[in-house]
Amino acid sequence: MYKETRIVQASEIGYNHQMRLLDVINMIQDVEGAHIEHLKPLSDEAKRDEFGIILNYRYVHIKRWPKNKNLLELITFPYETKSFYGYRNTLCYDLMGELLIESYCVGSFIHLKDLSPHRLSNYTLKSIKPIEKHPMKYEGRKIELDRALTFIKEEIITVKQSHIDYYQHLNNAFYVDFAYNMLPRSYEFNTVIGEYKKSFKLDSQMHLKLFETSEGYLIKFFDTENELYTLIEFKNI
Repeated sequence: MYKETRIVQASEIGYNHQMRLLDVINMIQDVEGAHIEHLKPLSDEAKRDEFGIILNYRYVHIKRWPKNKNLLELITFPYETKSFYGYRNTLCYDLMGELLIESYCVGSFIHLKDLSPHRLSNYTLKSIKPIEKHPMKYEGRKIELDRALTFIKEEIITVKQSHIDYYQHLNNAFYVDFAYNMLPRSYEFNTVIGEYKKSFKLDSQMHLKLFETSEGYLIKFFDTENELYTLIEFKNI
């Protein structure tokens, strides 16, 4: 288990006087990455064998949005780590111990050169101590597509330099940000779900299609050949 404290800064506050969704996702990613660096057998093996932990799925439920100058405590820990992939909870509390944000994600161990799966060594796997997962709503690791979807609109976005992370692909938080900007401005949500199938690279042209669902909105990311890369869903539950 790993903990960090931080203060929400003015640069992270949006037009609605609460922490921007982009910054919420980046905050979660940053504390997760910091913990992975502190798991020495895992980080050493990742550097030696040149693999990364690639996000496949993330579920974020926001009970209360952080606001300017809020002091936050972030807690993150892995659970149910397997040879080729693992799960993780990341939680955000305020100064009084109230749970503001709860999340879980699934990441796969992938070689960065050829995108082949990496099997963790038994030594590293045993070094990741099992922790009971946080009690929250779990929806598996896939977004259901076999349901009624009403098409609303489509946008085309090109991936620019500022969107690329150190894995040389579109950072996961930008998928959420691009999808968020397609929503009706009056729509309020408290849950964001992302399923990441393939990664866009620099100068890729993305075709985003917005659909209304019975619970909220779903955005599908396609490439120019109409191949589905990513799904981002918003709900108010």
